[in-house]
Amino acid sequence: MDNKNIILIERQDEERANLKKKLTEDSFEVVDFDNSMSAIQWVMENGNPKLFILEELSSPLDGWKTLDYLRTELGVKTPVLITIETETEIIVKKSQGFLTKPYSDDTLVKIKEFLHQIESIKETDELPKPYSLDYLDELSDGSLEFITESLALFNDSISEKLTQLQEALDQQQFTEIRTIAHSIKPSFQMLLNDHGKELCQSMEFATKPEDLKTLVQELKLEYNRIKKQIAIDFPTAHI
Repeated sequence: MDNKNIILIERQDEERANLKKKLTEDSFEVVDFDNSMSAIQWVMENGNPKLFILEELSSPLDGWKTLDYLRTELGVKTPVLITIETETEIIVKKSQGFLTKPYSDDTLVKIKEFLHQIESIKETDELPKPYSLDYLDELSDGSLEFITESLALFNDSISEKLTQLQEALDQQQFTEIRTIAHSIKPSFQMLLNDHGKELCQSMEFATKPEDLKTLVQELKLEYNRIKKQIAIDFPTAHI
């Protein structure tokens, strides 16, 4: 299949025609649908496109359910953009990326930037990642919404705990350091990051202040590695 192909699901005829026109004029080949089931059937018969653009309020399956079906039932790994009604919904729901209506020239720019980011990720895809989604994927039956929300929670909670760790270190509250390390160890286990887990374990049993200082600094570095990789893997998900 031509790598310029895009599948567009949009129930509103005018919006669908508008975006298809902009994409086609920019040399993309667009296969458009007004419902999600027809798009799924097309994928089953023709294979995967370069990009899916899924309207959140599509029917009979909404954008999120369509995405889950593509991932879990068809094993599709093609990048996906979700079209949402208002940007405030980003706070509640997260995906690889978002578009908003009405579609405009800026929409085309966002799509091209998104695809460029995806291509950049592919170039470094063979490098070992500091985290794995295998556990979250199994726990949620492949729900991308659950996974991205879990990653956002990891980022926020670990960032806060690392600040607390540094404060405890500055005040030489070594018992507090061990308590915090014990509390965040499961977060690194959740992402199958053995190094972070081992650093937390070492902090729980370290007795020398200089050792604790080194371990805290190493844990910060490991967290930053994970955070950077998440930003690469989910470039527009606001994680």
